[in-house]
Amino acid sequence: MANLRSAEMLTDSVQNTYDFAYLKSIHSRMFGDVYPSAGTIRTTIAAKRTVFCSPEFIESAAEDIFTRLRKDRYLCQMDRETFINDLAFYMGEVEALHPFRDGNGRAARLFFYQLSMNAGYDIDWSLVDADRLLEADISAIDGDYQLLIDVLEEVVI
Repeated sequence: MANLRSAEMLTDSVQNTYDFAYLKSIHSRMFGDVYPSAGTIRTTIAAKRTVFCSPEFIESAAEDIFTRLRKDRYLCQMDRETFINDLAFYMGEVEALHPFRDGNGRAARLFFYQLSMNAGYDIDWSLVDADRLLEADISAIDGDYQLLIDVLEEVVI
């Protein structure tokens, strides 16, 4: 069901505001039929191969991330290299935020796909292996964006 919802949202019109409320909306629409808590901020500690933002700091950290993204004009009017570098930074920040109990990566990829389209770029996630993207995401969470930049160089059109 989440894949169907994701496909439907790919055809949504481009947004004017790419903020935390919109990310929560994407998550809610993608997973509302699967998770009762879809679109709501998690209240428990989350850790998989890395430790994510503590629940009590998610709201304030999200405010910082998305305020900065807004000040960066949602990455519009950037040359490709700058766009990819900045996109890697924001993707890493949102991955580290990990605001939901599950489905964070899928919701974030759709969010950043739509943001990229708005900025004049396309992303073809099918060009990258899921394990390689996961490794790149983990490195970005740890502050090393190079693996994610390398992936984005291949998938940003």
